[in-house]
Amino acid sequence: MIANLDPLGLQQRAQPYVLNLEYFGLSDADLETEFFTNSRNAAISGRSKLKDILSTLKFIYCDTIGAEFAHVSDSEERIWLQDNFQSQRMQRRFTVDEKRNILWQLTAAEGLERYLHTKYVGQKRFSLEGGDSLIALLDDLVQYGGNAGVEETIIGMAHRGRLNVLVNLLGKSPKDLFQEFEGHYDLAKLRGSGDVKYHKGFSSDLKTTSGNVHVALAFNPSHLEIVNAVVEGSARARQERRSDAKGVRRECGHDARFESPQDGRSARRRRFGDAVRPFVQYQRTDDNGRGESGRFHSWSSTAAGGDILRAGGRRRIVDKEQEWMK
Repeated sequence: MIANLDPLGLQQRAQPYVLNLEYFGLSDADLETEFFTNSRNAAISGRSKLKDILSTLKFIYCDTIGAEFAHVSDSEERIWLQDNFQSQRMQRRFTVDEKRNILWQLTAAEGLERYLHTKYVGQKRFSLEGGDSLIALLDDLVQYGGNAGVEETIIGMAHRGRLNVLVNLLGKSPKDLFQEFEGHYDLAKLRGSGDVKYHKGFSSDLKTTSGNVHVALAFNPSHLEIVNAVVEGSARARQERRSDAKGVRRECGHDARFESPQDGRSARRRRFGDAVRPFVQYQRTDDNGRGESGRFHSWSSTAAGGDILRAGGRRRIVDKEQEWMK
């Protein structure tokens, strides 16, 4: 409700009455009083002063990362999500090497966008500027997946940021990308009538500490809204090819059903495992928080019971996603 998810500081969000001390029959006079916290994990003390409890809760839930899981109907899953989010927020800290790696990835992502903007002025490129932490997030998911035994990863995405993902995640040669901007194509590799550069897919083997992971970025279909179905069908086919019984044992929480924008009917469910679904939501200077589906694009996922993490500005949330994927 009041997490710091507004990097431009444009929205004034009043604190709901249910979060005031008066709602619980307390006041400032009780700040020095100790209470049992009923904490289920070691990250939060079992008994603390009220002022310390408030400070801890504000750090966990009101900083630049917000969690939404109260709508999850399975009580065991909901409690597990709450406990893990709390412990991760209180205990997880980046090492020096992790910080350097994040800085390198952000620098590479921003550097590519600046070069394209300077060199190819006016050409369509669907910049990732402002959302460049997506590169660090995707790379961490691949690295974590490799360490957990994942052999293949398939990605589906819209236009924005695709060129950056191609170069800085999948390792496409910048030279090849620049030649596409200049209209030069290798005819020996060209298939069909060709396509615009921000529709193209790519695949490569990415190195992790536990071995290579084959990562494929799907070509954009003619109707972008069905890219989820394309990617999930590809994932299921790859699992069947590998006789991957473990990968198909569960149903995806929020990507397994596809709703038609015309009639809202859902397609038949297919089992293929779980999916991580990053949203990159850009904030306009005239944003009044009243979009077509609400303040956040991810709100539609709550109908399917999916847990949601939101990061304001350039905060990286992949560590929580990794833990929750287990």
